[in-house]
Amino acid sequence: MRRATHSAWITGAAVGLAGVAGAVPVQAQPVETPPASYRATAALDLERGSLRVDWSLDFVAQESDTVAFLLNRGLALSDRTGGAVRGFAVAPWDEGSDWNRIAVALDPAIEPGDTVRVEFEYAGVPVWPANGMNAISESWVELNVDSAWHPVFETFDRLLVGVLRVDLPADWTIASSGAVERQDGGWRIRDETPQIDVAFAASPTWRTLASSRFRVSHPGGQDSTSLRRLLETAEGCADRLNARFGQRDSLSHGWFVIAPRQESGYARGNYIVLTDLRDSSEVNLTGFVCHELAHTWATGAAPMSPDNWLNEGFAQYLAAEFVREWHGEEAFQRLLEEWAADLGDQPPVWTSETRERPGFQVAYRKAPLVLHRLQTRMGERNFERLLREFLVDRSLDTTPELLELVESIGGRETRVWLEEELAR
Repeated sequence: MRRATHSAWITGAAVGLAGVAGAVPVQAQPVETPPASYRATAALDLERGSLRVDWSLDFVAQESDTVAFLLNRGLALSDRTGGAVRGFAVAPWDEGSDWNRIAVALDPAIEPGDTVRVEFEYAGVPVWPANGMNAISESWVELNVDSAWHPVFETFDRLLVGVLRVDLPADWTIASSGAVERQDGGWRIRDETPQIDVAFAASPTWRTLASSRFRVSHPGGQDSTSLRRLLETAEGCADRLNARFGQRDSLSHGWFVIAPRQESGYARGNYIVLTDLRDSSEVNLTGFVCHELAHTWATGAAPMSPDNWLNEGFAQYLAAEFVREWHGEEAFQRLLEEWAADLGDQPPVWTSETRERPGFQVAYRKAPLVLHRLQTRMGERNFERLLREFLVDRSLDTTPELLELVESIGGRETRVWLEEELAR
C-alpha cells in the first residue's frame, strides 16, 4: 500500500470492502500460506460512477473460524450464504470510516490449512476517498485499495493473484500491474504477481511513450520532455538497482501512468501511478521514481504493521542514494537536511512494544535518516552487504530479523546502537 506526492516521495494507502455469498471448501494446503486467488467480473457505469462486481475468492483458512474483509460502505452486498459459510455480519469498520467490515463465519469443520471459496456479489456507487486516488467517470477510471472497491482482508497481510474482467466501452484502454488484453468486448487483467489489491486505471484517450524497459501512459496534457525525462530516470535507476540487487529478482519492465489529478501516487510492483510531471523538479522526480522502483526489493514487511518502516525507509534511502549518483553530493545532503528539518517531535521508528504502523514522517523521514547513520557507522562495504542480504533474501521482513543481521555483520555493539536509534 503506497501513496506519494512527488515532493515527498511518499507511498501508502487507506482501506475499505463489500458483499458475501457461498463458501466452498476445496483441497487442503501446506502450512506455507499462498496468496489468495480471485476470479472476478466488474461492470462499470461511467455516467453514474457505479459498479457491479461478482467476486470469487479462494484462500487458505487460518486459526479462526471467522475471516473479516473490508468493503466500501457505498457498495451493497447480495444477501446469500451457503457452502462453508455459516453467515456474515456487516458493520462499520471504524467510526467515520468509508468502509464496512464484513465478518464471514465459516463452518466449524473448516480447519487451518484448508482452502475455502467465498463468493461476493455487490453493487453501488462507492464513497470515494478524499485524496482523489479513486474515481469512475466518463473520462477517467482509477481503482485501488483506497476505495476498497473489492473485498480486502482486514489484516492487510494476505496478498492476491487472479483474473479480472472489466466491461468498458470499446474505445477505452486499461493499464494495470497484470497482463492486460482485449477479450469479448471487454478487458481481461491477469495478475500473477501477489498484490495487496487489484489496481487499475482506464481512459478513452491514452497516449503512450516507451523506452527499452518502461512505458508511460497518460490521458493527455503532458509534455514530451517531461515524459522522456521520466523514462530516462527510470532506466538509470533500474540499471543501478539491478546491478546491486538483481541476483534473484530484477526490474525487466514497468508501466507508469500519469493520473489527471493532483498529488498522491503509488506503486504496485511494476505498475506505478503518479501525477502531473510538468511542475516536478529534477531531484523530486528522480527520488519519487526510484523510490517506487526500489519497492521491487524493499517490500515484504506487513504494510499495516510496525515493521512497515522497513519497506518505506529502505526504499526512501535507496532513492536518495540514486539522487546522489544522478544529481551529485550537494543534492543528497540537501535532502538529508530537508528530512531532518521536517521531523518535528516524532515517535520512535520502532521498539519491541510498538504496535502501530509508523506515520509518514517516521517512515519517510526519520527511518531513512537512521539508515544513513547506520551506513556511516558500519562503513559502506558492510552496509552494502547488509542491504544485499536483507533486500535479496525475501524471508527477512521484520525488524528483529534486521537487527540479527546487523549483529552478524557489524557486531553486538552496532545492533544495540541501532535499537537505541530506532527507539529515540
